[in-house]
This record gives sequence, structure tokens and C-alpha cells, in this order.
Amino acid sequence: LYDNAWIFNGSFPGFLPAERDCGRNLIQYYKLEPLAIQDDAAKCVGNFVDILKVATLSMHRLVQQSALRALSDADLVNSFGIALRLLYNIYPRQSPLGEPIPDWPTCSKYTNHVRALHEAFQLRSHLLTPVDPKRFSELLCDCGVFLWAQGQYTQSEELAKTSIQMAIHSMTEYDPLRAQPYTLLGCIYIRIEGRINEALDCLEVALQIRLRHREIAYRDSTLPMEDDIQLSNSFSNVAVVKKQMGDLTAAASLHEKALSIKLKYSVGKIPFLIALSYDNVGRVREQQGDLQEALDYFSQGYKLLSNHPIEVHTQHRMAQFTGSLGRVLAKLGETEQAQERFWEALRLYEKSVGVFHTDAALAAYHLGSLLMKSSQLEDARLLFEQAKSVFSRPLQPSPAKLAAVEHRLYMLYQLKGDVKLANEARSSSLQLWYKITGYDLPEGTLDDMALNFEALNRTD
Repeated sequence: LYDNAWIFNGSFPGFLPAERDCGRNLIQYYKLEPLAIQDDAAKCVGNFVDILKVATLSMHRLVQQSALRALSDADLVNSFGIALRLLYNIYPRQSPLGEPIPDWPTCSKYTNHVRALHEAFQLRSHLLTPVDPKRFSELLCDCGVFLWAQGQYTQSEELAKTSIQMAIHSMTEYDPLRAQPYTLLGCIYIRIEGRINEALDCLEVALQIRLRHREIAYRDSTLPMEDDIQLSNSFSNVAVVKKQMGDLTAAASLHEKALSIKLKYSVGKIPFLIALSYDNVGRVREQQGDLQEALDYFSQGYKLLSNHPIEVHTQHRMAQFTGSLGRVLAKLGETEQAQERFWEALRLYEKSVGVFHTDAALAAYHLGSLLMKSSQLEDARLLFEQAKSVFSRPLQPSPAKLAAVEHRLYMLYQLKGDVKLANEARSSSLQLWYKITGYDLPEGTLDDMALNFEALNRTD
């Protein structure tokens, strides 16, 4: 017995029958708490050098056996239940205060196991649905949030849909946990071009669940802070969609309602969430043309976030704030300050989600546009190519964003005098425009045409 885990090289009451892999017995788990194993425990597992590798491998084999239908129905249900409880206890829960990734390294370590468990469920869902559906719903949603934060929207969507099915199967209509997978699915659709109406449907369902929860569970009392903040986030999510649909008045009203809820609190990590609401209101004001007011909101949010502990998701949010400041400063004619903000944003993206995340690609696009106007053509080209590589990925294409980048490359190659590459970029941008809109791009100056391409895109 080493701390909270049994390691056993064989069978024992309470364990699954020992499995074999390459002629070696794999360890079995007796307790479900996260492992804390001493180095000399490696002696108990034969030739395995890395005890951590063995721990994750045995879990992998457990779900793999289920996926391959190698177990009887009874053993499959038992194996699935054990793997589910183990992963549920290990995988970080979503923070009730809205921080999407409470423990990024642990999520990275166990996400493939959650996905393998989901694959096993899909093969035998009729048999496995009754096995702790509420816990399974929460686990899939938590993992889906992590995949969403990484930009893996297709994989996240699969988990979100199954999470909703399990929530419907196991939770009351006003259980706030039931709102979470609808929120996740709506946020996924926000990021996928052409699915904005589906995003609104999902996020309105989540909002109604939380409003119903407040009405039934707290009819004669005040919502606890955590539930109040989640309700605030639901207002913000619907506002994001309203903004993308062009209903700026509704978006501003919903974002301001969310901000007013958060401003009631000033403890713990609430300032981080207030900063996000400042960013949301600032984006609406920016689109309405109130640039100075937008700059004020972004600056307040940036200041709050600067005082927040530096973590992976905090760096990501800080990068978004910095990029927002860069956009508005550029529109106000403060080119040098705008460039500094975008370079800072790219450094923060590199430290958090990587330079090939969609948000980082957008920052690269905006910075490249500024550098091109400053005749820094080679730096601009590299940034445009970086953005292009992200927006043209086969599994997650972004044709509207790709069209905007191709048009900028057309402008850049014209300035460099490279007629061949300029014509290729122009042809690509026009084809994408027609594919998206169904009509030819209106004639105008190159800058006017660039604005038309950017109008196809969203900044949320």
C-alpha cells in the first residue's frame, strides 16, 4: 500500500481480473483517489521504468478493453463504472465562478482517457447509459470545456452532445448542472462559422434553466454568489450571440446586466470575471463606433486582470484584452501603441494557448495589417502566413477569416511587386467571397474591399 493506491501484480478480491499486455501484468486500482506513489513502488510492476506511464497505461487498457468489446456485459458495466469513477475523481471540475480551465496540466494528462471512455460508451450506449449518467455528464462537459479552450471544436461538440443526453436522463429541468453542457455547445457553435442560430438556441436554453433554478430554488431568498455569477455568465453568452447577429442594442443591455451582477461582489476571483464583462461591453461599444468608451472599458478590464494571479487561462484572457486594446488604438490612429499591444498579445498567446490558436491568428492578422501600412512588409507577410495556416486547417476551416487574410496578402504582394503571388491571393480571396456570400465582391478601393472582408468576421 503506497499512500492512496494499491498496486497489485495479480488478482485480489475487489479487483478486476489481471489484464495482460506484452506479457506483463498491469496494475489494478483499489482506491479511486489520485495516485501519490513512492519511487520504490516501481519494483512492484516488473520491468516498467516509469511508474506514471504504468498508471496511465492501466487506465487506458481498462477503457480500451471496453471499446473493443472484449468484456462480457457484466464485466463491461463494471469496468466502465470503475473507469468513470476514477476519471471523475481525477479530472478537474469546472469552476462555479466561470474560470474555464482550473488545472490545465491535469486536463492535458487525462483528456485522452475521457475521450476513450466516451468512445466505449458510444459503442454500447444502450448498456452503459444507466451507469451513473449524472457523473458521466459532468465529466464529459468538463473535458469538453478543455477541448473547446484548445480550439478542438469538433471533438468538444461530440462530448457536449452526449453530456446533454446524460443530463436529460439524470437531472431535473432546473438543475443548474444541466445548463452547463448547453452552455458549452452554444460556445462551440459561436466559434464555428454558419452555426450562430444553433448557438443562440443552446445558450437561451441554458439561460432559461438558470432563471428557472432561481425561481424555484430561491424564490424567497437571494441567490448564492456562485449561482448569481453563473446567471451573469449566461446573460453574457446570449449577448455575444446577439452581437454577432447585429442586434447591438440587445447585446449591450445583456452585457450591462451581467456586469451589474458581478459588480455586487469584490472577493476572491470575482475581479477576473468583472474584467471579462468590461471586455464584453467594450466590444459592443467598439462595434457601435464609440471608440473612446470602448477604450475605457478595455483599459478597466486590463487593469483588473493585470492584478490577477498569472495562470494559463489568465494569460489567454490577458492576450485577448491586449488585442482588444490594440484594435481600438489602431482605429484611433495610435499606430505605434497598437503595434506594441499586438506584439504583447502574441507573446501571451504563445505562453498560453500557442500561436496557432484562432485568437492568436486574429492578432497576427491585425498586427500584420498595421505593419504593412508601416512598410514592414516581410514581418507582415510572416504574420499573414501564420494566420493563413490556422484559418485553412482542414478539420477547422475558417473561410471568412481566410478570405480576409488572402486579400491582405494580395495587397502586400502588390506592394512588393510580385504580380504572380498577388494574382493568386486575389483569385483565392474572390473565390472564397463568392462561396460565402453567393455574389461577387463589390468594386472599390483595396482598403474598402478589406473592410468588406473583415465585415464577414467576428471578434468574439
